[in-house]
Amino acid sequence: MGLKKIVIVTGVSGAGKTTTLQCLEDIGYLCIDNIPLYFISQILATFTATKNELEKIAFGVNILEPYLIDHFEAVLETLNSQDYIFKVIFLDADDQVILRRFSETRRRHPLNKENQKTTVLSNILEERDLLEAIKDKADKVINSSNLNAQKLKEMIKHLFLTDKNSLMINLVSFGFKYGVPLDSDMTFDVRFLANPYYDPVLKPLTGNDPKIQNFVMETQAAQTFFNKLKDLFDFLIPEFEKEGKTYLTIGIGCTGGKHRSVTILNQLKDYMHSKGFNVGVVHRDILK
Repeated sequence: MGLKKIVIVTGVSGAGKTTTLQCLEDIGYLCIDNIPLYFISQILATFTATKNELEKIAFGVNILEPYLIDHFEAVLETLNSQDYIFKVIFLDADDQVILRRFSETRRRHPLNKENQKTTVLSNILEERDLLEAIKDKADKVINSSNLNAQKLKEMIKHLFLTDKNSLMINLVSFGFKYGVPLDSDMTFDVRFLANPYYDPVLKPLTGNDPKIQNFVMETQAAQTFFNKLKDLFDFLIPEFEKEGKTYLTIGIGCTGGKHRSVTILNQLKDYMHSKGFNVGVVHRDILK
């Protein structure tokens, strides 16, 4: 039968490479992690030359690979010259997210050598700089900043199990005072809508509560805006799919990310579900 799908997974430490490989393994890939680059073509040649049922294989490569920086492009050229069809997936995340993940797991950053007095943040920035050229070579860059392990696995499964070109839409509500999601493809500001924050009864609630939803959506401005939003995505999503886009992140922001943005995002989610679109939801700042 022969190899049909080959994936090389790399990226910044803490961005989700291990989770990605675990997910690929779950959907039938033979996964080999922390492999020296030059072994990849040899392993592929071995499997190609022998009679076996293996169709899908994935390799994990990290910053500790000594040849990664200087020879990554040469290895890709070798694979191309041998007519292998493969994809390079690069996992990324915002610096502060990576920093928090290392703090939570209490792991040492790969670039933090023993007896070296370096901070985790300086290691993160150094690694990001070293990997910039490799990121540019990737077929797909996945920013996992707003994705927990389960959401990342859902995204990987969507990318590698969907035979047809089906767009995965990730909706993110957020508060502008906490920063705009860096991975948003499109961002909408709904701070012009009526704000329940100033009502002492409504303030403790969130946009998941019907009382907040009614308050926000009862105005003509909210109705008009949402109708225009529906018209926009009725047009855009089929166009994105025709262009081959597989993942779209839409950010909806208000001041604190608790009331208006959550309400509009929930309305948009319900509408997109009714249209049969593949939708995921993250309320990033709802508990802040």
